[in-house]
Formats: sequence, C-alpha cells, structure tokens
Amino acid sequence: MPPDMPRENYAEPAMYTVSYLSRVIKFLIYGAVGLGVTAYASFEGLHLYVENVCLATPSRDPSGDVYGWQEENQGWTGGAKGGTDSRLGWKARHALRGAWICQEWGAGGTRASIGRSVHPDFRGMIGSRINKVDRGYELAEEYIDIAIAEAKKRGLVFPPNISAVSATPETLTLTAGADPTAVDLLLLKAGVLERIATPQTLGQAKDIYQRVLAASGGEAPAQQAKTMRLAGKVGDLSARLGEGGAEWWAWGLRRAGVTVPERPEQPQPVAKGWFKPASKRASVSTESTSTTAPSPLSPPVLRATISLLISTEANLALSSQLERSASVQDLAEALIPTITPSSPESALHDLWLSHRASLLLLHRANVFHALSRPALELATAASVQSDGALLAIPAYPTSNPLYPAAKLLHRDAAATSAEAAWTKGLLLEKTDLEHASDCFEKAMALVEERGSDWETYWRSFARVRSRMEAVMPSESDLKNE
Repeated sequence: MPPDMPRENYAEPAMYTVSYLSRVIKFLIYGAVGLGVTAYASFEGLHLYVENVCLATPSRDPSGDVYGWQEENQGWTGGAKGGTDSRLGWKARHALRGAWICQEWGAGGTRASIGRSVHPDFRGMIGSRINKVDRGYELAEEYIDIAIAEAKKRGLVFPPNISAVSATPETLTLTAGADPTAVDLLLLKAGVLERIATPQTLGQAKDIYQRVLAASGGEAPAQQAKTMRLAGKVGDLSARLGEGGAEWWAWGLRRAGVTVPERPEQPQPVAKGWFKPASKRASVSTESTSTTAPSPLSPPVLRATISLLISTEANLALSSQLERSASVQDLAEALIPTITPSSPESALHDLWLSHRASLLLLHRANVFHALSRPALELATAASVQSDGALLAIPAYPTSNPLYPAAKLLHRDAAATSAEAAWTKGLLLEKTDLEHASDCFEKAMALVEERGSDWETYWRSFARVRSRMEAVMPSESDLKNE
C-alpha cells in the first residue's frame, strides 16, 4: 500500500460507542445512588423528627411530681427521656415510629375488610363480618406487633397472660416485675385496638388492659392512680361490649377508699327522658343511697376517682337508676376541692376538675329532666362552666410534659361544651326557637369533625329552622299586606 494512501481506524467508532455507553451508565449509577441516599436521608430524617420532636414528651416522672401528669402521658417506651427505648434495637424503634406516623397522620383513609378481622387471631373465622377499618390504625397495630416481637427476642419481661377465671375483680392478684417498656408496648397495642373499635378488637383491648392491670402492683400515689385508670378502662370496655363494667369501677374506687353501696330499688315509670333504651324504667328510691367519701386524695388519685365516679353515675343513669345516679353525682361533686393554682401543673389540675364539674352538671341536668324536674338552669351552668374551662386551657409546645394532658382536656372540654349547648337547645326548643337554634349552631361549631355527633346536632338545627320558617310570614304575604 502506498505510504500516502489514507488509512481507516476501525477501532475508533467502537471505542467512542463504548465510551459513550460508559458515561451513560456512570450517570445512571450516580443518579441511582443519589436518589437512594436522598431517600434514605429523608426516611431517617423523618424518623429523627418523630423521635426527637413528636415523641419527646416524657411518660414517666422520676422526680415524683405531686400532680402526676407525666405518669398519665401515653408512653412510647422512652420513659422520662421521651422517644423510644434504645434497648429495643433499630428495627423495633423504627416500627414504633412507623406506628405513630400511621396512627397520627393516617395511611390512606378507611376501607372495608370483607370476611376478615384485623386481628390475626380472628382472621379466617366463620361468620366474619364486613368491618370498616381505618388503614392507619391497622398498619399501626402491625408495626406495634413487630416491636413486641423484637422486644421479646431481646428478653424484656412482659406481664403474664391471665386466665378467664382470674380476670375478675374478686380473683385479680396484683403483682410487679414487668418491664416498663413491655408495659408501654402492650398499652400502645390496646389503645390502637380500642380505636379500631370492632367487637373483636374491643375484646382484645380489654384482655390486654386486664393483663397490664394484674402487673400494676404498687402503693405510690402515681402507681395507685394508674391501677385505677386501668380498672376504669376495663370497666368502660366491658360496658361497651355489653358485659357490664360496674364491678371494675367499684373495684377501682375501693382502691382509693371510696365506696358506693348498692341498694335494691323498686322501679317506677318515668314520663319522659333522653336515656335509652326507652323500654327501661327508672328506679326512684324512697330512701337515700349512702355513699362513703374518703379523706383528701392526692391529685392523680383524685382525678382517677372522679373519672370512675362519672363512669359509674352515667351507667346508672343509662340503666334508669336515676336516684342512685344523682347520689353518685353528689359524691363526685363533694370530692372536687377549691384550689388556688400555684404552678402550671396545679393550674391544669384545676382546669381538669372544673371541666369534670361541668360534665357532672350536664349529667345532673339529664337526670333531672328524666325525673320531670327543672333542668334548664343546670344545663346553662354546665355550658358556661365548660366554655370557661375550654377557653382557659393554655397551649404548650409538644415537648412540654403537660402537652398531652392539655390536648386531651381541650378535646374533652370541647365535646362537653357542644353537648351542653345541644342539651340546652333541646330544653329551649318548645319555648324559644331562636335561642334553641343558636345553641344547636354553637354545638356544631364546637365539634372538630363531622361525625355522628355533628349529624345529631345538625338534625336538631335543621328541625328548629324548619319550624321557625313555618311560623314566620313569607315575603309574599308581607307584600300583600
């Protein structure tokens, strides 16, 4: 070949192609790694935020605060430091944070579970019904189950299972020794099952509360108050399941030295009332029902005692034992002291007592109406007092130990204010339609979300407005005149 003849390099196009493809692959790898790092950093950043901000509230108080608010906070295993327990390990701690996210922020709304129950023990059972289950609560339960399994692998001591024979107040034996982290995990699971609120999950939640109650031995005021609150939980769930919770409430009250003796009463018919079922007949005793009040109680025990008394008197009213219900209301009101707040803890305690006093006034108004006695003044007083408590509740940062208690109190006070306004509107409906309409409108405004309560208030409001329009002259009639 002549030396001046052009030569072709056949390897150069192939090398260019290989170089081009290598750059593309390199950019793809860098992009995938970058996306992965960003996703992982976002994931861990979210968990750090939940751990250090959302779960920062302590749930145990080593200083022994006399008001015991920290002991009432829902614990996520972190105890006095807040957050989650480092002994659980990476997997369990992430599962707990995931449970909190699903429980508080949701995970896709409500869906129907056909032919299955959300709890594994009931899945596949013959006769399963269609249950509308919040997907967030369902996922939260599964995450908590993962955390419980990991805790058991790491040797944490859980309260022992109790048999059906020992699951009664008469045979219950209180012991100690369970790990506080294990107790927190069980209470978290019971709380989620209670929110799911199917008959199966309510029964499971009751069993867990009984299991924790049996392991809650202790004589300190905070521990005593916790035992009473757990007894109240078991009683409330028993009542919701139709099993009756009076024996559990009475057992809890006896822990504080409060006795509500039972007396046989002769049922007498009552002409009217809002309590259901309507076929029940009210028991009006000719002799007063005696109650025993203890010496002054510590603040956490006092709150637990009043809660149990409210559950007891409400249950008596619903079963048409109206005079006995009124006597328990008298006892609860007698236990509420007049205090001068000297600290944020005592101020919140005073607001809590004020709200419960308004709730007792509202219940008394219902009982008086059922007994054909004047009830409007009581309903008005309940509305004014609950509104005052609602407006006085301070706003705390999420890291403050008082934040969870203040948040729950605000929710309860708003619900009581709405119910008091609705009750007042019902009492005014026959005499003052305009005022009754204002009361129903106020009740709707106080309800946070449009659930069954809002629909009840709306129906009352619509009924009154239609009656007002029927009695008011139309515009055409006014023009003709």
